[in-house]
Amino acid sequence: MSRRPLGSSTRVVVAALAATQLIGWGSTYYLPAVLLVPLGRDLGLSRELVIAGVTVMLLAGAVAAPRAGLFMDRRGVRGLLAVGSGLMALALVTLASSTSWVGYAAAWTFAGLAMPLALSQGALAVLARVAGADARRAFATMLLMSGFSSTLFWPLTAALDAAIGWRATCLAYAGVHFAVCLPLHLFVTSRRLERPPEGVGDVPVPEPVTGLDPARQRVAFWWCALAFSVQGFVSWGLPLNIVEILKAFDHPTATAVAVGSLIGPAQVAARLGETLFGQQVGILRVGLASALLAPFAVALPLAAGASLPVVAAFVIGYGLSAGAFTIVRAVVPLALFGRERYATMTGRLAVPQNIAFAAAPVAFASVLDAWGAAGTLWLAVGGALVALASLVALSLAVRV
Repeated sequence: MSRRPLGSSTRVVVAALAATQLIGWGSTYYLPAVLLVPLGRDLGLSRELVIAGVTVMLLAGAVAAPRAGLFMDRRGVRGLLAVGSGLMALALVTLASSTSWVGYAAAWTFAGLAMPLALSQGALAVLARVAGADARRAFATMLLMSGFSSTLFWPLTAALDAAIGWRATCLAYAGVHFAVCLPLHLFVTSRRLERPPEGVGDVPVPEPVTGLDPARQRVAFWWCALAFSVQGFVSWGLPLNIVEILKAFDHPTATAVAVGSLIGPAQVAARLGETLFGQQVGILRVGLASALLAPFAVALPLAAGASLPVVAAFVIGYGLSAGAFTIVRAVVPLALFGRERYATMTGRLAVPQNIAFAAAPVAFASVLDAWGAAGTLWLAVGGALVALASLVALSLAVRV
C-alpha cells in the first residue's frame, strides 16, 4: 500500500488534538503520581484515597461514555469537546478548593464526566470524521504525540508545586484548559472540519471484516470488549507496580526505576512503528502480534530468572506490546463498525474497559503484597493469554 502524507487540514487537527490530549492527561490522570504527598498531607487523605481519585474518574467516565458516544454519532461532535474542556477546568478548580475527601471526589467526578468528551474518545471520534481513509495513521500520529504526556507533565507539575504549591498549580492548569484546550476544541469541531473531504468515503479495511451482519457485529463487539478490557486490566495494573516487582527480584531501587522507565520509550517506539509502517499490515494482525508478544515478555523472568538483561527484555517487550495495542484499541472498532457508529461503539466499549482500568492498580498491588513478584507476573501472563485468545476468536468471528 502506498504511503501518502496526511492532508493539510488533517495534520492541523491531529496537531491540535495531540496538544489537548497532552494537557488533558497530564493535568488529570498523571497528577496524583506527583502530588501524592502534598494532597495527602493537606486533605488528610491516605495514599490509597489519593490514588482512588483516578478510580473515581474512570468510573464516572464509564457512566458517561455510552451516552456521549451516541450523542456524537447522532448529533455530531460540534462543541462537545469544548464542553469537556470546561468540565476539566471545573474539575481542577474544584480540586484546588477542596478541603476533604468529599471535595476531592467531586473534582475527580467532574474529570470523569469530561473524559469521553475531552480525552481519547472524543478526539478519536473527531479524527474518524476528519481523516477519512487516513484515519488509522491519524490515530497513530495523535497517540504517538500525546504519549509524551507524563514525560512533560511530571517534571512540570513537580516544578510548579515547588514554586507555587499544588492548589495554584491546579488553578493554572484550569486556566490552560480554558485558554488553550477549549479554543482548540472549538476549532477542530468547527463545521468545515467535521466531515472528511468529498470522495474520501469510509476507511478502507485491509482485512476481511467488511459487510458484517448485525448478529456477527454483536459477536465481534463482545470479543472486542473482552480482549480490550483484559488487556487494559494488565496494561493499567502492571506498569504502576513494575518498580516494586523489580525490587522484589532483588534489584536496587535505582536499577528498578531505570529499567522500569524503559516501558515508556518502548511504547513510543511501537506507536512510531505503527505511524510509519502500520498501513502495510492489517490492524487485526497487529493486534494479534502485540497480544502474542505480551505473555512471552512477561513470562521471561519466570522462565529465565530475573537477571538484569532478562528483566530489561521483559520491560521492553511488554512496552512494545502495550504501545501497539493502544492503537489497536482505537482502530479496530472503526474497522468493524464504521465511521458512522464509531463514537457509539467506543462509548459502549469504554464501560467494561474503564471498570477494568479502575480495578487494575489495586488488584495488582494486592496480589503483589500477597503472592509476591512471581504471583503478580503470573496474573499478568494469565490476563495476556485471555486477551490473546479473545483476539483470535474475534479474528475468526469476522472472517467472511
